[in-house]
Amino acid sequence: MLRRGFLLRSKTSSKTVAPKEVPPSEPPFLTTTSLPHDIVVNILARVSRSHYPKLSLVSKYFRSIVRSREIYARRSSLGCTEHCLYLILYNLRTKENRCYILLRSTTNGSHPRLVLVPSLPVLPSRPYPSSFAAVGSKIYMFGDGNDGSTALSIDFESHTVRSLPSMPAPLVYTVANVIDGRIYAIGRDDRDLDKMMVVVFNTETQTWEPEKTTADVEAGDMYHGSVVMAGKMYTKDFDSSYVYEPKGRKWGTDEGMNSKEWRYGCVVDDVLYYYECEEDCEKELRGFDRKERCWRVVKGLEGLLHETRSSLWSQTGSYGGNLALFFPKGDERRGEEIWCAEISLERRQGGEIWGKVEWCNRLVTGFQLTESLDVVMGNKRKSSEPPSLTASLPHDLVVDILARLSRSDYPALSLVSKHFRSIVSSRELYATRSLLGCMEHCLYVFLADVESKCNRCYILRQKTNGSHGLVLVPSLPSLPYGSRFVAVGSRIYVFGTGKDRNTTLSIDCGSYTVQPLPSMHVPLSYTVADVIDGRIYVIGRHDQRDLDKMMVLVFNTENQTWKTDSEMTTSEIYAHGSVVMADKMYAKYSCKGFVYEPKERKWETDEVLNSKEWRFACVVDDVLYYYEFYRDKLRAYDRKQRCWLVVKGLEAFFQTSLMWSYVHSVSYDGKLALFFPYGEEIWCAEISLERCQGGEIWGKVEWCDCLLTSERRFRYTKSLEVFV
Repeated sequence: MLRRGFLLRSKTSSKTVAPKEVPPSEPPFLTTTSLPHDIVVNILARVSRSHYPKLSLVSKYFRSIVRSREIYARRSSLGCTEHCLYLILYNLRTKENRCYILLRSTTNGSHPRLVLVPSLPVLPSRPYPSSFAAVGSKIYMFGDGNDGSTALSIDFESHTVRSLPSMPAPLVYTVANVIDGRIYAIGRDDRDLDKMMVVVFNTETQTWEPEKTTADVEAGDMYHGSVVMAGKMYTKDFDSSYVYEPKGRKWGTDEGMNSKEWRYGCVVDDVLYYYECEEDCEKELRGFDRKERCWRVVKGLEGLLHETRSSLWSQTGSYGGNLALFFPKGDERRGEEIWCAEISLERRQGGEIWGKVEWCNRLVTGFQLTESLDVVMGNKRKSSEPPSLTASLPHDLVVDILARLSRSDYPALSLVSKHFRSIVSSRELYATRSLLGCMEHCLYVFLADVESKCNRCYILRQKTNGSHGLVLVPSLPSLPYGSRFVAVGSRIYVFGTGKDRNTTLSIDCGSYTVQPLPSMHVPLSYTVADVIDGRIYVIGRHDQRDLDKMMVLVFNTENQTWKTDSEMTTSEIYAHGSVVMADKMYAKYSCKGFVYEPKERKWETDEVLNSKEWRFACVVDDVLYYYEFYRDKLRAYDRKQRCWLVVKGLEAFFQTSLMWSYVHSVSYDGKLALFFPYGEEIWCAEISLERCQGGEIWGKVEWCDCLLTSERRFRYTKSLEVFV
């Protein structure tokens, strides 16, 4: 099944009413004198390293901890390992090699970006490039030729540099890789360029092994990198592929690999990948299956092919089980842009390999890529029992610290102690988050169990591997099958209909507590509900008096009271959702749509809007969007221009996607999410939107994932964007 993903710039918008801004008083003052040191280290060790820059702003004390060896030793003992991608970039202006770290996108929507590691020195770059290899949390660098005496190890947990013994032989045009903790460097002897040699560095003893191996094959200069598969080192010159087996110190060639120009490849799950970007070849990501001795084309990357159509070089790297593809854009004379796409890979029946672009973004301009290295922070090992958290931890400090973290870390932090678990589910924590301005967009999804006839609440989460899934909120009760759901700030309001009309609740998504509310004073069915100025408008038919009469009930969220607002006679029955634009509520029924204006309590129709069957729509930046399944198009209604547009840039995605008639759209953090079923699965695609000159709207898929698979039949009911 198809899984795809792309990236595009986005604007910020939301249909959900954000909480009122309260002018914050000075945030709680953090004192550190009473905070036990071992407890601080224990807390911070459980948090993702991507949050360390933010936590370092809390105090100088915190800053010293997140930069210390101690916290990484604690992370290692707890098994909190992470993959980090470091890039060695050559600055075309300063002629220097410097080290950068790639920071993945965060919960606030920022794109992946490169950050210079300022504490590391300038690395050798000319006349011959250095060779690099990553072992655990360290990178080893060996200078070539005149720089042969320059050998360094860089500890990326503490960002410290240590000098190493020089190579036993001065090699040039080297490639290096790791097998069983030993670094094998292959290159030409600078004193005799016709001689190819292998030297070995033992990372445990930090010494070069005395024996050197001279190659018994005639090979060209191996500019194009090396990979390791099944304990063997594979290298590539302009014409052929070579294999070096350390155990027997044997050289050989691989005719199966020779059929492709696999330059700057990498290995993921024992499969070699490289990106074909030669001018006379079709742009493809190819994989070599060593066991089956064949090349395959990775499928599902049509959008990425379009992005790289003008690229004349590419380089791949393994990154935490995914593949990182680096490629250029722009004019080389003005300084090429280096772009990166992270691709997750899936092996399917029949041997097919499918790729999904997790993100694709510009990293830097005016540089050349020297090397990319996947560094593992911390080594997983069984730990002794972690230090116990004592009751001496000041409560207000814990709340202040946890309030500054992403809510995605709360499940892990709730395992620290019962005290922590009570805090992450408390109102106090979310009040502090609001005071500090640490609010996040969360997407809650309600799914109906067809057998039990009830709705359950799920939250959309990003997994550690970058994919997305739905997580059940177990503390919330089952809700009636035909309920209507509306979000106001950090609360979700639930209104039962028909025989369940007495079920009226509000759910606090900060503490996951449920509060009963007054029932609707008029029983309505076939309802739609939406929010305008903090009031919830419910439109439906009178259940008992007159089914030809449409009524509007209004719930005031401040004083929690109902009132009847308006009535209208119509023959339309079945409701397909509603949206709000310019403080008017647009309700879509079977064959017609109505516009309700609360200020004047007037009903209107919009003939241009009614010219399309805009079912299950949403609004982003005051533009209505819906998926037209029988034409495979995402349509947009511009209220100001009073015209329909087709969102461009999504043609390839819709042609190969799994979508059909029941596609629901929802606004989510300025983007658009499309939910759709496929068999027993619930899928979602997130789309970024951009308004171009001339009024055109372009979209790009950031990700598309199967969120939930179950033997039970689920039916999508509603998604709501909530500020927590």
